[in-house]
Amino acid sequence: MLLKLKFLKIFFIIIILIIAVLAIYAIFFREVPETISKEYTVSTQDITGGININVTNRLVELIVNENSNEIKIQYGENQKEYYDFQINDNKVLEMKLTSNKELFDYIEINNSNVSPIKVELPVQFLGGLSITTSNNDIVIPEIDIQGNLELNANNGNIILNSVNISKDVNLTGKNGNITGTIKGSYDDFSINAKAHKGDSNLPANKEDGLKKLNVYTNNVDINLNFED
Repeated sequence: MLLKLKFLKIFFIIIILIIAVLAIYAIFFREVPETISKEYTVSTQDITGGININVTNRLVELIVNENSNEIKIQYGENQKEYYDFQINDNKVLEMKLTSNKELFDYIEINNSNVSPIKVELPVQFLGGLSITTSNNDIVIPEIDIQGNLELNANNGNIILNSVNISKDVNLTGKNGNITGTIKGSYDDFSINAKAHKGDSNLPANKEDGLKKLNVYTNNVDINLNFED
């Protein structure tokens, strides 16, 4: 029995040493691929159905351009991570992160070399907006969105700055706060809000309202206000 425990102890020490060596190699000796800044441009007439962005480890920030009828997405990509853009039959622009990372590529001190995604929209956007990211924030400026708004952030904040939404709102967060202001009256929305292991300034359930506001969080707080 003692011999078996001694063998297991030696085995785990060897495993830990191997992991440590691999981590040191990945951090200090692995060649980091060069990131190239790029821009994708499309007319708003071509994507009246909305925008769907699905990425990881990226800040996603919207920027309003009052003098443009184009949508511009600024991003960075390299040989390990790049994006696929498609416009589906419903005229929804889909932006998806594709990765061919190897094991060493996931061992990083931080993600400071990851380029943020900046989406430039006209002040009034006719479609809906769906954004999913992790380990970073989603920031929405003062803008008029004529469709649904769906935001999902894992280990990041969701920040709304005087956003006007014509239809329904779905916000989901984990380990990051959901804060900001939504244009319109409190009475405009039926509300379902749940902050698991966090605080919320919204009612858990409110039935009256023509538009739906669903907010779900885990380990974070909800602080959303309304402004007419």
